[in-house]
Amino acid sequence: AVKSDCRWGQIEFKISGYNPGKSTADQRFKSLSVKETKEVVSIGLPVGKAPHTSAAQHLTPHEWQKTLENFSKSNDGGGAVLVDVRNVYESRIGYFSVPGIETIRPP
Repeated sequence: AVKSDCRWGQIEFKISGYNPGKSTADQRFKSLSVKETKEVVSIGLPVGKAPHTSAAQHLTPHEWQKTLENFSKSNDGGGAVLVDVRNVYESRIGYFSVPGIETIRPP
């Protein structure tokens, strides 16, 4: 049912099925529940400002860096602000630093 729902797009699912011969207590994910949420990572924007249906094109890390650098050069930053919504661990491993573009990172 999940795979047939078009809202999931091209997400690749890893399915863990029922294990015959094992008791209910020994099944994987015995208390798993899936719930719909308005945002996976809350950034405080009104729902209409960042709809999940208008996802951007995927970029490689190199393409992302080049895009930021080109934007900074062509618009002198243009008052752009980059909001890093990764968790603290991920943002400490690597962070964005582009002249002319302010970056807001987790504390």
